[in-house]
Amino acid sequence: MRRKAGLAGLFLLLGGCSAERNNAISRTWHTFVSYFNGYYHAEQRFRLAQREIEYSTPDPTEGFIRVYPLADPTYCRTQYSRLEEATKKCEVIIFRHKNGKYIDDSRTLIGQCWVLRNNLPNAELNFSYVLNAFPKTPLKAKIYWWQAYVALHEENPFRAETRLTDALSLPEKDLKRYKPHINALLAQALIAKGEPNQAIPFLERSVKKLDTRLRKARGYYLLGQLYQHAGKPLLAEAAFQKAFQLNATNALSFQAQFQLSLLR
Repeated sequence: MRRKAGLAGLFLLLGGCSAERNNAISRTWHTFVSYFNGYYHAEQRFRLAQREIEYSTPDPTEGFIRVYPLADPTYCRTQYSRLEEATKKCEVIIFRHKNGKYIDDSRTLIGQCWVLRNNLPNAELNFSYVLNAFPKTPLKAKIYWWQAYVALHEENPFRAETRLTDALSLPEKDLKRYKPHINALLAQALIAKGEPNQAIPFLERSVKKLDTRLRKARGYYLLGQLYQHAGKPLLAEAAFQKAFQLNATNALSFQAQFQLSLLR
């Protein structure tokens, strides 16, 4: 009897968790399933694809390098399958678990995948949808960053600067871990605008807090270039030395060592 009662309770619980129901139990169940069966794995695939793209994209041998290289189809194509898998997992969440709490996260991640799959209009559609459909979403800082990144692809550094400035005006609790990335990308936007000296303070306050060795190395190398441009050779030498010590890639370490030899 206990077993039958337990099975009956389980069926009632599952019945209360259908996609059409919207009660406390259903919302909790859909949120749980959305994250552990879908979003977590989608985000892992995206991060792996993004990391591989960043490592495979070469730094320019002339001009300022970028902390966040633009998504070049030549290097992104190898990761299209991972990005498509991440997109599909997010679509399952949207259509099967619409009463969970990961709809805005999933839409945002789909937009991010479209950026790296070199479809900027689709990316912008997803970002704009989240901002309009979820006006209180805690993802605003993240979305503004990606919209600015899209704007740099479209050679519109003015819009990129505007979106990143909007992000920095958000409450501190909403910025969280995004602030260093916002400052670093704002430095890129200012360089693209032709204002490299204005980029220095934004990169100075963010480079130590970037989340991967490669991004830190690129950040210090770019900072060294900016100091050189501003006529500050001692600061430039210290920045190139840090880029060299990080030893993120052989090519970047060689470039940093070459710059050090020129300065010395």
